[in-house]
Amino acid sequence: MTCAWCSVTSRCSSQNAGLAAEAAITAADQGKFWAFHDQVWARFGQRSARIFQASRRAAGLDLGAFRAALDQRRYRDLVVAEGATALALGVDGTPTMFVNGQPVVGARDSATMDAIVAAHLTRAKRAIPRVSPRVTSTRC
Repeated sequence: MTCAWCSVTSRCSSQNAGLAAEAAITAADQGKFWAFHDQVWARFGQRSARIFQASRRAAGLDLGAFRAALDQRRYRDLVVAEGATALALGVDGTPTMFVNGQPVVGARDSATMDAIVAAHLTRAKRAIPRVSPRVTSTRC
């Protein structure tokens, strides 16, 4: 199973959504995506400039590299492209996940996600033809 985090900012009401997405990608570049993510959400509701400053420090980011990437808007095009791809796939809210190409829209608890994945695995197992238990070996 693959998990990917994509940025969909075009329908977000926050004027700082794009910059927040760029900041998250910058943190990921330093191997600190989840640490930064957790720090930002721990400060939800604060003014964005304060959130980024406190979160980058708490996440242990290289502050100079972080600031340079945001000042240069290094990941702006990536954020825009991710948003366009998401919209093309019909994503119009968060969270939206895909399991075997099927969208799962909205937050789900772990038991529900386990059931969705199990159902997909069951269908996949049925689709694979049964292989004879007899194994033959050939020499080349």
